[in-house]
Amino acid sequence: MPVKLQAIGNVEAVYRRVAVKSRIDGQITAVRFQDGQDVKEGQLLFELDPRALQAQVKQLQANLQRDTVIVANNQA
Repeated sequence: MPVKLQAIGNVEAVYRRVAVKSRIDGQITAVRFQDGQDVKEGQLLFELDPRALQAQVKQLQANLQRDTVIVANNQA
C-alpha cells in the first residue's frame, strides 16, 4: 500500500556543485571519482605525480644541509 505525506513547507536540494582548485602544481595521474558521483568531504579526488615535489624536497634538504655546514664552519 503506498504511503502519502502531505505537508506545507519548503524543499531544499542537498546537491551542490563546487569548483575544485589545487593548492600545488602537478600533473594529474589518476582521477578517483566519476562525473555526477556523490563525494564526501575529505574524499580523495585526484592523484598528482609526486616526482616533481619529491625532487623539490630533496633540493631543499640539500640546501639546508649546505647551510648547516656553512654556519658550523663560520662558528669554528
